[in-house]
Amino acid sequence: MIPHALATSRFARVVCPILAFILAFAVSSNAQTPPTSADLPFDKTPKTELNNYRVRLVTSLGDIEIDLFPHFALGHVRNFLNLSKLGLYGGTAWHRIVPGFVIQGGAIDTRMPPVSLQDRARFVHRLKPEFNRLEHEEGTVSMARARAEDSAETSFFICLGRQKSLDEKYTIFGKVLSGMDVVKKIAAVPLGKNDQPKKRIEILRADVIEATQ
Repeated sequence: MIPHALATSRFARVVCPILAFILAFAVSSNAQTPPTSADLPFDKTPKTELNNYRVRLVTSLGDIEIDLFPHFALGHVRNFLNLSKLGLYGGTAWHRIVPGFVIQGGAIDTRMPPVSLQDRARFVHRLKPEFNRLEHEEGTVSMARARAEDSAETSFFICLGRQKSLDEKYTIFGKVLSGMDVVKKIAAVPLGKNDQPKKRIEILRADVIEATQ
């Protein structure tokens, strides 16, 4: 039989580090946990009602509030609101910064902790392009994509100035309403390789808020 004191000591050595790891992980994570429901919150919201919502990006350098344009890019606005409400943008990084051009963030692969394969399959999907005649100017929020026109998923960018070369090639779905000073602060951080900030800058969470009249 193991003496009680020795058993307690061994229990503490084995269990306590595990509990400490779990608690440390829980405290360090800023990301929200996606809900268990497969329903997407804004998929059935009428276009006219979507005008009542905005998104506030709470970043590690300050807040950025975004006005949305459902009449120009309904699918993209619904996607942005859904991902924000589900908590999937929380814990993602501003992973690409090109001074004088754009800051880019929201890529699902940058999220910490990672999104599970199950949640990714349920909530993340490719978007049909909704190119429009809005202009890419300072504060414009537009969807990032790969070469294929229908390859946009979660990553978006904010323009740091007029970018005529992007017009009608990327889907504009919103514009910075307040917090452009934060956008410029993000754009000014020291950069490493491949346009990535040397120090990780996060979207701590994305809050869906009702617009005030």
